[in-house]
Parts: sequence; C-alpha cells; structure tokens
Amino acid sequence: MLPYQEEKKRRSDMISYFPQEIRDHIVSFLPLEDAIRTSILSKQWRKVCSTLSNLDFNQRHFFQLENRNLQDFKAFIYQTINLHDESDIELFKLYVDQADDEFVCHISEWVSFAFAHHVRQLQLWVLDDECQKFPFCLFSSDSLTSLILVNINLKLPKNVKFPNLRYSRFFMVEFFDDDTADQFFSNCPVLETFRFQTCSMRHHNIFTISAPNLKFLMLEPMYSPPEIKITSTNLQQIIFNGTPPPAVNLYAASCSLYRATFRFASLPATEVIDHSTRKILLELRTVKELILGPFFIEFLTRGPDLSAQLPVSCSSVEHLHLEMYPTRNQVHVITLLLRSYPNLQTLRLSVEREQLNASMFDLEEHCEIQELRDDGILKELKIVEFEYFEGSESELNLVRYLLENANVLEDLNIIFSKQDQIEATHRIDITEKMQTLTRASPYVAVSITKSNMDL
Repeated sequence: MLPYQEEKKRRSDMISYFPQEIRDHIVSFLPLEDAIRTSILSKQWRKVCSTLSNLDFNQRHFFQLENRNLQDFKAFIYQTINLHDESDIELFKLYVDQADDEFVCHISEWVSFAFAHHVRQLQLWVLDDECQKFPFCLFSSDSLTSLILVNINLKLPKNVKFPNLRYSRFFMVEFFDDDTADQFFSNCPVLETFRFQTCSMRHHNIFTISAPNLKFLMLEPMYSPPEIKITSTNLQQIIFNGTPPPAVNLYAASCSLYRATFRFASLPATEVIDHSTRKILLELRTVKELILGPFFIEFLTRGPDLSAQLPVSCSSVEHLHLEMYPTRNQVHVITLLLRSYPNLQTLRLSVEREQLNASMFDLEEHCEIQELRDDGILKELKIVEFEYFEGSESELNLVRYLLENANVLEDLNIIFSKQDQIEATHRIDITEKMQTLTRASPYVAVSITKSNMDL
C-alpha cells in the first residue's frame, strides 16, 4: 500500500495519475494549441503531445492572438512535429490563407513528416494564390486513406502509389501537366470517392478517370477539356456541374451507374456540344435515377429530328428530375424524353428562371411542336411533383400532357413559386383550370400548394 501522504497527494491530484490511454483520449478532443498547453499540467503530462494523432495547423486561428506573424506560425509547426515521437498520425491538416515564397518551401517537408508517420488523412488548404506558382509534389503512401487538396499546383513522380486511398477531394487544383491526372487515377486501386471542384482542365486534351474501384464521382470543372473519358467499371453515381464539354465518354462505366446528374453552367452556341448532349443521354440509358439541368435540356432543343436521336427505350430509369425553363421548346423536348422511359415511376419538375434570356424564346420555332398526346406511354408513372410553378401556357400544357397520358398516376403535386408577383386571383384561376383537365387515371389526387401551405 502507498504511504498515507503519497495516497493523499494522489487523491488531490488525480489528473496527474490518469493512465496514458486516458490522457491521449482527452487531448484528442482539444484544439492543437490547447493540447500542447496540457504539457504544463504535471510531469506525467509533459510528453503527452509527443503522441498526438491529430495535427491540425490552422493559420487563421493562430493569428487571432496578437503579435503573431507567419514566422511564428512556421515555428509553431516545427516545434510541434519536433516533439512528436514515432507514433502514427491519423490526421495532418494545414490551413493557410497568407503565405510567402519562403513559407511555401516548407510545406513539402511537413507533408513528408506526415507520410513518415503513416498519416491516414491528409488535408492541405493553401488559399494564398502565391502557392499556385510552386508545383507541389506528393509521394507514395501505403497508409493514406483520405486526401483533400485546395489551391495546389499538383505534380506527381512517375512511380507514385496510393494503394489504400479511398476518398479524395480536389478544390481549385491545377495539374502540373497532362500526365498528372492519369498517374493519379491509375495508381489509386481502391479509390471510391473523388470530388473535383472548381479545378481547371483546360490544358488537357483528354481528361481520363480510370480508378477501377471508383463508386462516386463529382466533376465541377472551371474549364472543361475537349474530352472526358471515364473507364471506372464500378462507378455508381456521377455528378457533373460545369461548362459543357464537347465529349463525355463513359465506356463500361455506364453499365454500373445507378444515379447520374448533369447540369451545364452556360449555353455556348456549338453543334458539337448539342451532339455530345444527346450522346450522354444514350450512355445513361441504364441508370435508375437521372437528374438533368435546364441548359442540358436546352441543348436538346437545338438539334434536328430530336425524336430520332433520343434513346429508344431506357427501361432502367425509374426516377427522373428535370430542371427546366418554361418555354415551348423545352416542354416539347420533355414530352419526347418521357417516351424513352417506359418504366418511369416518379417525375420531379423544377422550373428555373435565373439566366432565362430572350434568345431562348427567339428560338421557340426551332422545334416544331406536335400534338402532346401519347396514349399508354406513361403506364408506370405514379408520382409527379411540379415545383416553382407559375402557371404559364407552357407549364399548363405539360400538366395537361401528364394528366392525359399517365393512366396509373396517383399523386400530382403542384407547388407554386414563392414569388410575390403571383397574385391569389391568378392562383385561383389556375386551380380552376386544373379541375377541368382530362385525367387518364381515375385514382389521381391533384394537390396545389404554395410555400408548403395548402391553397
């Protein structure tokens, strides 16, 4: 048994006698600077920071205290890593929004330290534009499972390998040369999620994504290359938001796709992209859920003989979300699209008005509007939601088409736009028109709401 005085001292200072595992657990919840301060608590806590598994260096938080500069921040990073023992690192995160040439040169050294300690999650948020001038080089890592890079000019050695990397997000990343992207994807055999946001592809003739185990892909390029090739055979979901590329080739990736989203951010006048848009639709014929933006649909209105170029029968598609502009051409294209999806069960329509310009209405005669009736085409459609509705002639024609042709429709929910200019009398008038429309389904319930409140 401990002598009485020692036992009394231990009871009065229990924090000093916490087991190592508990001390490590406590500091893991603290901000890095606070975790380091615990070393003054007692002799037993003096080396607790040598085993920190989460190293989060945030320049913005560091500068909140007075009289701190870039050199102080650099010294703090070196002090922390020099205290570290040989234990592994779970997370190494560096957030920098002010830097100079001399500071940037140290980043690779800190990342090398993290790799030497078998880091699992690496995040580099380097927001100062000066950093884009310096190519940043990543080296092979067997331990890395998650990689986030922000505002980096990325360069890779020839034999780089990330055998356990499963998640990666690149934001404002510039690839050093054409081969960098190919090197990255071809050496990530278990990569499952890749987010590529606000990055430039303009220096690539062909941007190839070949990670064999990729399941989720988000592409939001600032500039698109002439061609995007996706050869990942296990891809389940793709999201594309950005300037329209002339060509997107899915190859075998289309066979495994479950959900696809394509939104274009602009509307350049080019027949090449018009053709590419129709080709993308053909390659998405095996998905179960499809989301298309208004510019995507607008491209479809520009092509000749659209009905002959759309997929003949996409029996896999069960859920369709179309973001549309309220023009005659787009309504016509939507009715043609619906013929391609005989097993469609739910349809969501969202009316967009931002970026709607006069040129779209100037082209209203581009498509010859035919009689909107196709008996039996929508034989599986049960639920329709039409949101941001304002009751234009085109919108009403689309509602009429759906009611006349969906013979097992159960719910049609019309949600009016929240815009103040939609007067109550106008909404009442539209509601009365709805009641007079022919309904192919004897079971359909039509609800008309505004801002989640029944009219």
